[in-house]
Amino acid sequence: MNQNSHIGDDGWAIISRYLEEQAIESVLLVTGKTMYAASRAEVRLAPILAGKRARRVHEFETNPKIEDIRRILEDISQDEPYDAIIAVGGGS
Repeated sequence: MNQNSHIGDDGWAIISRYLEEQAIESVLLVTGKTMYAASRAEVRLAPILAGKRARRVHEFETNPKIEDIRRILEDISQDEPYDAIIAVGGGS
């Protein structure tokens, strides 16, 4: 899987176009606990993710510990594989 990152006002359009061009059907969404909604990213991504299998993970500390990562990986290990991962937040 290739990593793409983008910063700018047209980021939502780029994400939407990328998901369409790559025929992405499932997304693992990694976000902070509160800023995802407070930043309105939740509202902006909702129509982009509509019709896709999407799972949001946000149950981890700021500056996550290895235990957080292990727990998340264990939680998602039972899921079907994801086509893409989208991370929204401050970069912890």
